[in-house]
Amino acid sequence: MENQENFERVERYINDEMSAEEKAQFENDLKSNAELSKAYEEQREIQMAVELGALNDSLDEIHNEVVGEQKNSKNNWWAIAAGIAIIIAAGVYLFQQGSPQDQLFATYSTTDPGLPVPMSSVDHYIFYDAMVDYKAEKYEVAIKKWKGLVRAEPTNDTLNYYVGSAHYNLENYGEAVGYFEKVNPDSDSPLRYKSQWYRVLAWIKLDQKDKILAEKALEGSPYTERINKVQKALEE
Repeated sequence: MENQENFERVERYINDEMSAEEKAQFENDLKSNAELSKAYEEQREIQMAVELGALNDSLDEIHNEVVGEQKNSKNNWWAIAAGIAIIIAAGVYLFQQGSPQDQLFATYSTTDPGLPVPMSSVDHYIFYDAMVDYKAEKYEVAIKKWKGLVRAEPTNDTLNYYVGSAHYNLENYGEAVGYFEKVNPDSDSPLRYKSQWYRVLAWIKLDQKDKILAEKALEGSPYTERINKVQKALEE
């Protein structure tokens, strides 16, 4: 499944999850591997489109809610600044009111963006069809589609990881951990590192302090520092 391996490498590179040695090798491979270069360009285009869309939505929302009908007022920028200040202050207040576990989770939690979906791929259609739903935050729909594949391939690391990720995004942390634990820690897939990291985050929400403290970061994991910081915070 070479295409999938390329997508995973591209994702790790874009998300700055590679070691210096891996990064250098990846950049060297980009020059000689046409398929890898194509996967990289596709992912960059998707990421830029998503980021641009999110930025435009945010700006429109702030403009509509704060400025309202005052489009021609000379005080528009002051209104926007005041609105943003209120939003920030409210966010800080809510953050400070949460439990230590909630604060720790908020500090480190992220959402896996999923894999790029090939525009003309026929292979693994069901998997990528579900990935489209995942990217659209239709996690329950994606889970339903992927579970059929999991029944046929119960030890498939990619399937188990993304079903776990979908449950994680739905805040079904117990279900998520169950799937993350099925990802083989001895495989060559970078998903073994992600599975361990998201399992730790899920344990924070499940108040499983003992399990987190007993967890040892996998060798070569790009999440080692973060796991160590979480453990240190829980020991204090």
